[in-house]
Amino acid sequence: MKNLDPISLLVTCSPQLRLGRIEKQLNQKGFTLGYKPASGKNLTLQRALDRRIPNLYALRYGEIDDICVSLKVQVKKANGAGSPSTIITTKNVPRAATGPDFKKIFIGSKGCYGKILEGVFRIAPFRPRRKRFRMTWKNAAQKGVFLKRFWSSGIRPLSVQVRSPRSLLIEIGGEDVIVREERKCLKKYLKETGGTVARS
Repeated sequence: MKNLDPISLLVTCSPQLRLGRIEKQLNQKGFTLGYKPASGKNLTLQRALDRRIPNLYALRYGEIDDICVSLKVQVKKANGAGSPSTIITTKNVPRAATGPDFKKIFIGSKGCYGKILEGVFRIAPFRPRRKRFRMTWKNAAQKGVFLKRFWSSGIRPLSVQVRSPRSLLIEIGGEDVIVREERKCLKKYLKETGGTVARS
């Protein structure tokens, strides 16, 4: 990490760093990137950006192109091989103020349009308390009723995984008081819809 701004909640990183290392350093300072790639944290930030690898915590923090605020990219000029390259930086301001979100051209392009040299990313306060719930219902209709109540409740889970037509795995996290209240809500909706929790 090159620069961490605890006021604006932004961090500047080299794409060569491994995500596990970035997350560990941020956790030590009381923050998190909020990015848990589906393929594991052993990959580099470069690979995550080049391939736009999905975030398992996207419901809470967004995908990698949502977390990324701006990029510094080395782009080759269009007039052939051997042409000098130029470095561009996408603007670190709200998209509505600048027109199209050009950073999304580079994220997921696998390096076709340029080499990412540096990125600025949103971070969030690190809340180590997390709970996982494996929930099961007798039929898919009961699960459907639970999901309607769950999504309308305002709870923002870290992740929701469908394990089968009759089961879900939900992970929540945050301050102790938030986790406690969200857990109460989940168990209430579960009971009302005839579901059971295997482990919490």
